[in-house]
Amino acid sequence: MFAPAEFLDLEHTAHPKLFENQNYVWDALKQIASYLQFRLKPAVLGENCILFDEAQVPHFNYVGDSILGHHAHLGAGVILSNVKLDHGEIAVVTPDGNIPTGLRKFGAIVGDRTEIGSNVVINPGSVLGRDCMIYAGVNFRGVLPYGSMVKLRQELQVLEKRDWPRT
Repeated sequence: MFAPAEFLDLEHTAHPKLFENQNYVWDALKQIASYLQFRLKPAVLGENCILFDEAQVPHFNYVGDSILGHHAHLGAGVILSNVKLDHGEIAVVTPDGNIPTGLRKFGAIVGDRTEIGSNVVINPGSVLGRDCMIYAGVNFRGVLPYGSMVKLRQELQVLEKRDWPRT
């Protein structure tokens, strides 16, 4: 459960070694700093996210400490939040209980070919399976199984000016 191969096609990344011998897909995030230390030029510093081949993060997004799979796509204004308000350890929330990650910064795992609509907020420690869709405006936390869809259902009320409440 939560093995890298369940969410990501490791043939579509230049960095499959990050995922070797990892029990959980998010364990690769723990390896980024040491992995990059040996692969970056000395003047380049940072805590890079992992973007698989053809992942799309095109405009006005925040992607913190996350892994985006092959052909994953983020619409405009998507936020993959990576820190809890209390700055505590992030756990993956499952129906069977919470799984501690050992990470204080962990945004999301976005499986291969998953589509996330505009202005979606994904809360820390979320894990989205392959081939999922999250429609615009959703605020999501937790685990989304393979091939799932999330829609926000809300009722809008449109009032004509004559019906506006008086203040």
